[in-house]
Amino acid sequence: MRALHVVSLGCAKNQVDTETMLGRLAGHGWRLVPHAREADVLLVNTCAFIAAAVREAQGVIAALARRKQPHQKLVVCGCLVNRFPDGAAAFGGAVDAWLSIADEARIATLLGAWFPDGTCEPAPRVRTTPRHYAYLRIADGCNHRCSFCTIPAIRGPYRSVPPARVLELARRLVDDGAIELNVIAQDTGSYGRDLRPRASLPALVERLCALPGLRWVRLQYLHPASLSDELLALFGTLSGLCPYLDMPLQHINDRILRSMRRPGAAWTRALLDRVRERAPQLALRTTFITGYPGESADAFNELLEFTRVQAFHHLGVFAYSREEGTPACAMPGHVTRATAMRRRARLLRAQQEIALQLNERAINTIEPVLIDTREPGGRARGRRRIDAPDVDATVHIAPHPACVPGAIVPVRITHAAPYDLYGTCALPEPA
Repeated sequence: MRALHVVSLGCAKNQVDTETMLGRLAGHGWRLVPHAREADVLLVNTCAFIAAAVREAQGVIAALARRKQPHQKLVVCGCLVNRFPDGAAAFGGAVDAWLSIADEARIATLLGAWFPDGTCEPAPRVRTTPRHYAYLRIADGCNHRCSFCTIPAIRGPYRSVPPARVLELARRLVDDGAIELNVIAQDTGSYGRDLRPRASLPALVERLCALPGLRWVRLQYLHPASLSDELLALFGTLSGLCPYLDMPLQHINDRILRSMRRPGAAWTRALLDRVRERAPQLALRTTFITGYPGESADAFNELLEFTRVQAFHHLGVFAYSREEGTPACAMPGHVTRATAMRRRARLLRAQQEIALQLNERAINTIEPVLIDTREPGGRARGRRRIDAPDVDATVHIAPHPACVPGAIVPVRITHAAPYDLYGTCALPEPA
């Protein structure tokens, strides 16, 4: 059996690509190994969304290339390849295959040419998440043309997965032990508009929530222009739909938003008012960019005040990254990196105060918590329905036999920190 060492970089959407490739290889006798020195093939799935991701990917590839043994093959795939089709030359011949996203489907054929082996039916996916949760990608690509973003050039136009196929994938994940599905795409809200006949995210969510064995469905990466009243109405009617919405807004200054090719400030404020009126139970997650070209001190202060007033449950902040090929790259008024980073830090400090206040409101309440990990001493860590994996708050729970990974248990919150909560299991101890 041949050995494969994998490095998967970037977001959850990239992680799904990696898991899909592993599924294609599993049926051909490939096994995963934790150390590069043990492998026959070194596979790097890259991110190239911003310059920092490009540097990270290039560093990982270069490090593997330096340690590569004569019998080993180095394969690079993912967004870096699509963004830089001729990028393999930078590694002096050490990269044996520079595989575009479209060509990832032939990974088993490529490796089989180097290392002939028996073939069989490939697995749908080999998951790298814990058994109890998974990412369900319902589309790829993007039709929005935000002036700062490289994704449309890398991933192409928006392409929805047909509903029957999504439901089939979801059933397989649930059969494999997942009780939480995190629904992802470049823009989940645009789901189905490109299909004939048209499909919709609300209809898909209803069908997902009806799957036996599935407890939590969470929506991530929703463009504000694609949020519908029909979707908002579901948060009050579907018990399996987590009261959580990930909707990147990017800024609030009207001039900056127009330059970004995003909906304007008045429209954005009205949207948030509508969300809170129609789905007051929702925990909102958003992301902002600081240091975008033309962002004056006044524009940033407007964003800072907006953040304090809106009191988002979760907030991510990125310092603007100047990306070749995007309209924003050629715009005047570029802000220094140091200024962008200082503004990012101020925004995050403000959010830290907000997060602490929101978390303190949970003290003395009992909330269902999905256990993610259990430490050797018995303490456990998990998440509430309003916390997504990897990016949001963690609940730390005192030792209790019911707190095992994959269990949903009632937890009494006893104290709070800005990004973490602490509590005890509310179930009685077994006799």
